Amino acid sequence: MNNMQHDTDAFELKRMMRQEAHELAFEFQVKGQRRFMDKRDALVQEYKVTNNRVHNDRMDKLNIDTKIVISQKQNETRLKKLTVRSEQLQRVRGDIKNRIMTDLAADTDLYRETVKNMIVQGMIRLIENEVELKVREGEQELINGMLDECSEQYAEIMLRETLKVYECKLNVCETVFLKKEEGSEYGGVMMYAH
Repeated sequence: MNNMQHDTDAFELKRMMRQEAHELAFEFQVKGQRRFMDKRDALVQEYKVTNNRVHNDRMDKLNIDTKIVISQKQNETRLKKLTVRSEQLQRVRGDIKNRIMTDLAADTDLYRETVKNMIVQGMIRLIENEVELKVREGEQELINGMLDECSEQYAEIMLRETLKVYECKLNVCETVFLKKEEGSEYGGVMMYAH
């Protein structure tokens, strides 16, 4: 019996050891699975964060690139508009210059009236006792012929508007004339107060 008891005890001991080994193996398996899942979740989370960062960086770069392209297109459009506008203005200036030269030729009444009105307006703006006029060469007689009329009109306007008597002496400069860059081709006057 001793032997049998011994065999039973040994069998029971083996069974308990086996049971304990299975439990330990199961516990290790569960811990390993948990560690694996924790490590996997950490790696997945890290990948998500990295992937989101890379995605956001790409989207930001794409947005910036898109804004740059849009800005370039808008600038191109603005430049085209400015170019067309500038060309149109040059054309209009040319047309106006031609029209001025034909409609306001020095020998027309319209030119005479326009110059007279310009002189009176200049006198009103300057409000001086003496004003010197610089004119286009060859128009000294024309301008000298309207000085009295301009002075009278100036005095009338100033009296009517300010209730004061103003007088202004006008002199045409006989030695210095309007230059081309000052608009001599179109006529007119430049006024100087001393």
